[in-house]
Amino acid sequence: MPEQAPRKTGTDHLAHAPPILLVLICAALAAIPLWTLSGALVHHLAAIPDELLRPTRLALLLRSLAIAAIIAMLATLMGMPMARVLITQRTRARLLLCALLICPIWLPSFMIYAAGNLLRAPDTILGHAIIELATSSPDLRWITIWVGYAVAVAGLALWSAPIAAVLIAAGLGFRSNLYDEMLALEPIAPLPRIAFQLRLHRAVLFRAFTLIAVLMLGSAVPLHLAQLDTWSIVIWRQLSEQPPQQWGRIWISALPMLIVAVLGARIIISFLSTAHAHEDPGMHKPALSRASLLISLLVLAAAVLLPLVAMLITLDDPRSILTFWRMNAPAIRDSGLLAIAVGASTLGIAMLMAFALGSPTRAHQRIARVALFTLCILGLVP
Repeated sequence: MPEQAPRKTGTDHLAHAPPILLVLICAALAAIPLWTLSGALVHHLAAIPDELLRPTRLALLLRSLAIAAIIAMLATLMGMPMARVLITQRTRARLLLCALLICPIWLPSFMIYAAGNLLRAPDTILGHAIIELATSSPDLRWITIWVGYAVAVAGLALWSAPIAAVLIAAGLGFRSNLYDEMLALEPIAPLPRIAFQLRLHRAVLFRAFTLIAVLMLGSAVPLHLAQLDTWSIVIWRQLSEQPPQQWGRIWISALPMLIVAVLGARIIISFLSTAHAHEDPGMHKPALSRASLLISLLVLAAAVLLPLVAMLITLDDPRSILTFWRMNAPAIRDSGLLAIAVGASTLGIAMLMAFALGSPTRAHQRIARVALFTLCILGLVP
């Protein structure tokens, strides 16, 4: 056999550069939160029972979990047919449809909530009916507030439905559709058919549900605007009401959100590691069903078209759009530059992560997994 030329020292050092840079970036991003939380634990350790175990705190945590679970359940149910559209056979028209289904993610999460409030304004038919119902009896006077809560929850569910769809499609895209094809041949009523499909894909649906719930436990703007108190919203309010010198106890109260972020990061890692575990090389893309297409279009209309139409019809003068762009041009420019900077930074970190994960060196792969876990925690913390 011919002798293999030894590697050059400079090449070996260059191969270690991306993982080292990834470690430095993750350490820099995690340093300030860890330092702040560690200082709070050292100086306010005795405050943990008072901040976390009070009856009001436990009730607030349960309510936060319930709200996040409701939003995640609605988003997962709407995301299931959307995922079916995403994994169907590819044509140009369907590629365009898939791109449109992801549109709600690019809009602000509070846009659907704002449009819902415009549609229930006092001078509208719906708003007038709600006010009449609320004033008809003292027991119904809180109905307007609960309608606001419902609009916030429904808005967040519509906004996060494409995220759930992408997560579900990522889990179903490599699995065999043999059971679905066999089920299509059986004369089963629609509801039992749907129930069977939910049981069949319960692992993928549960992961999507859990990740959406973790996201909703963070600082969801529509819940802020609707004044629907959750754990994160109460923490933000306390931070705005107290001077920085008294933030130590508030950081202690944020520990449950850190635990939730760690749980969500662990689910993401397991999701990525088992994404191809049930891959079926011989599977073919399923056909697009009319029911999945119809539900997906209804979600798209409610999440994108309805807010845009509601805001356009409430404009007193269409020329105000041009006035807005002219007066807020510097803010729009700064927002665009910030988005470009964040996107470029994220792309750079993703490239470093891909290099480390694809490296034949096990140490590089371990660094990439730890870095991914750390970044997921930072991304899921409110």
